[in-house]
Amino acid sequence: ETVFLYSIYQYFYIFYETVFLYSIYQYFYIFYETVFLYSIYQYFYIFYRTVFLYSIYQYFYIFYRTVFLYSIYQYFY
Repeated sequence: ETVFLYSIYQYFYIFYETVFLYSIYQYFYIFYETVFLYSIYQYFYIFYRTVFLYSIYQYFYIFYRTVFLYSIYQYFY
């Protein structure tokens, strides 16, 4: 009976340990997946923001250059 109870105890102990380790694994997996997705999101956010700012910069650069050239043209005219 003692051996039987001990074997049942061992079985449950192994089972709970496995469940515990699995839950830790799941937790870290979810954590790392979130971090990974967040880092991808950050990367794209920075990339698109840079592109957006650059396009605004280009737009103003073209605009001011045109205005500048036009004012020079007007001056000479």
